[in-house]
Amino acid sequence: MRKDGFGGILACSDSVREVLGWDPATLVGARSLDFIHPDDHDYVVNQWMAMLEEPGSTQVLRYRHRHRDGSWMNVEATNENRHELDGYVCCSLTAIDRAADDPAEVGMGRSEMSAIRLVRSGERLLRRLAEGLSLGVAYIAADGAVTYANSRCQVLLGLNAGIHMDAIPAARLDKKDTQAVRKQLKQIMGTAGEATLTVVDQAESARPILRIVLRGLARTPKVRRALCSPSRM
Repeated sequence: MRKDGFGGILACSDSVREVLGWDPATLVGARSLDFIHPDDHDYVVNQWMAMLEEPGSTQVLRYRHRHRDGSWMNVEATNENRHELDGYVCCSLTAIDRAADDPAEVGMGRSEMSAIRLVRSGERLLRRLAEGLSLGVAYIAADGAVTYANSRCQVLLGLNAGIHMDAIPAARLDKKDTQAVRKQLKQIMGTAGEATLTVVDQAESARPILRIVLRGLARTPKVRRALCSPSRM
């Protein structure tokens, strides 16, 4: 698998069908935590954060991954941090054996509330991860609406959940820069493409002040989401 810095699955080989029963198209665009046992979330997120702190590093860890039939598999994951160089983390999964957990607890509809709690737990941990970063992070839906923005993104671009990318506050970007962001976002949406824009301060001899990275989160036009990451220069 290839994953973005927040555990979103960017690409997946066909072999995942043999190991975990999932169709690759089902996994692409989803979040890793949605398939990891809730009791293992804290451990996995902590290890993931530690790996991101060391570009080029490789880690090996074990946790429980949900099989398509609703059961849990003990897996060994090897994560290679290629995020700074290639924009993704390369993850290899090896199935060890079936876990002892009751598969019906989350997988096959016996308890809808258990499944809901799993998703909400994953969302909370993703937010904790994003808030710990020094750069801004905003998830953007197909219509251009921001579905999540961490506090750093709010400071740098004035983005909050619910705001549209067309409505970036004028105090952050002028009309020309806003149009450039909108144009690049349209081009990468539905792809795994990336675009980088530099914002300059016209009042100070065009000094670069802000770097905005836009990254599409899919390799198929059917999954239309993107990531916006502003940072100071």
